[in-house]
Amino acid sequence: MGTLHDLGAHLIDQALQLFGLPKSVFADIGFFRKNTQTNDYFELILFYENELRVRLKSSTMAKERGWEYVIHGNNGSFLQQRFDTQEDELSKDTIPTMQNWLDEIKTPNGILNTTTFYEQTIAQNGNYMNFYQDLYDAIVFKKSNPVPAYQAVETMQVIDCAMESFLEKKIKKLELSK
Repeated sequence: MGTLHDLGAHLIDQALQLFGLPKSVFADIGFFRKNTQTNDYFELILFYENELRVRLKSSTMAKERGWEYVIHGNNGSFLQQRFDTQEDELSKDTIPTMQNWLDEIKTPNGILNTTTFYEQTIAQNGNYMNFYQDLYDAIVFKKSNPVPAYQAVETMQVIDCAMESFLEKKIKKLELSK
């Protein structure tokens, strides 16, 4: 277990939501802390059709943050800093609500740079409460689960493929079990 199973599951889920299932996976996983039994670093490359590659990485060892999202294409690039202020507010014992309970973000925290223009961007706050309300409704009122079981299974299968890739030191084809 470790960072790959923790934050990695969320990053993989986001990649699957945006790009679908990859054809294959390559993983570099690190155990850098002294006497650790859990990974504290990973870098995954998800390989898709048409030469698309998605790189996901995380390290508990990093002292400085880089861009959280980096997207490069034929016509430009988009870079986004981490902007989720919910964690900071929750650590201050702020009680979240269903309404917008966070201050508006006013400082640019992203860049969109294309062949025709350059723009600093401002991300919007999210709200975890929407997810937890949907989960509550699924449990109590038998509404649809906000994370269908197949999506969770696909994420776990990508993690398993990544672990195999790391252990075998090679790109692994993603083979989904039924």
